[in-house]
Amino acid sequence: MHWTIAYDDAMEVIRVTVQGDLTVEGINAMTAALLGESRRLDVYRFLCDCRGISLGMGLAQIYRLPIGLRRLGVKSYHMVALVYSDGPLATPRFTIFDDRCQNAGLNHKVFTDYDLACLWLTGINWSIVSGPACVAV
Repeated sequence: MHWTIAYDDAMEVIRVTVQGDLTVEGINAMTAALLGESRRLDVYRFLCDCRGISLGMGLAQIYRLPIGLRRLGVKSYHMVALVYSDGPLATPRFTIFDDRCQNAGLNHKVFTDYDLACLWLTGINWSIVSGPACVAV
C-alpha cells in the first residue's frame, strides 16, 4: 500500500491518493502520517482517493477498522471523505465501513463521485451547484 499526501490550499483540505493492496497496517501508518500533517497545518478535513486500491481486507477487519482509527487519534471533528471505485466487492465493504464509522462517532463518508466528495468536505450544497467542485490531482 502506497500513498501520497498533498495539501490543497484552495479547499483547505489534505488530499491523499492511495494505491495498492489495502491493509490494516498500511491504514494505520497512513493515518498516523495524515494526523501528523493535520496537526502541522491545523487542518481537519481529508480527501482520500482510494480508487487505485485493491481490497484484500475481510469484512471482520473492515468492521473493526473505525475503532482502530479512534485509538490512533481520529476524532469526530476530523472530516474524512473517501472516494472509491464502485464494484461488487468494493461497494458492500465501503458501505459497511461508512455505517461503522457513523456508529463509532467518526465524521467519515464514502463516495463513488469525486466531485460530490469535494462538495461534502467544503460544506457546499451539491444539489444546487452546477459544474465540478474540484479538480482531481
